[in-house]
Amino acid sequence: MKLNMKLKITLVFVVLAIAFTYAVFKGNYFSFSFAPKRPVAVTEELSPEQLFDGLKAAVVRDYKGAPLLLADDLFMPQKPVVVHLWASWCGPCVNEVPELIEFAHKNPEVTFIVVSLDEESEDIAKFMKSFPEFDSNRFIRVWDKDNALAKFINADRLPMSAVVRSDRARVQMIKSVVDWNNFEL
Repeated sequence: MKLNMKLKITLVFVVLAIAFTYAVFKGNYFSFSFAPKRPVAVTEELSPEQLFDGLKAAVVRDYKGAPLLLADDLFMPQKPVVVHLWASWCGPCVNEVPELIEFAHKNPEVTFIVVSLDEESEDIAKFMKSFPEFDSNRFIRVWDKDNALAKFINADRLPMSAVVRSDRARVQMIKSVVDWNNFEL
């Protein structure tokens, strides 16, 4: 009788462990993934003009918290724009940064707006010490401390990129790690 009860209890714990593991890794309750590095394009109902208006209307700050004005000429029709959301606590975001930096240097015609969702400026500062190239003039660095921009573009996971090609046909939302080595604009 005791063996039968122990077996039942063990079985209950095994089932709970399997359910928890499935919920965590398959249910997307956290912002990391073990999926292969392929962009997951999700079409959102957001035009390039709405994205740019939302960026201009947001209370935009630099990575140190100082107000930042985004110039209207950043959004010129002939220039592609990548708005990339990330955080220092997001493992896939950190792993993606070297490729993003390399892609940015290979594509000088693209405007890159990198948006940190970190809560503290100290976390951003530590991150920037690891990736000093991310702190170059090649990137417009925005701190979305209150998550207003993330909410505006419906960022439900990180990393996430909003890509606007030079034809301005639509905003391509990529809610995943991007293989920047093979990404084409």
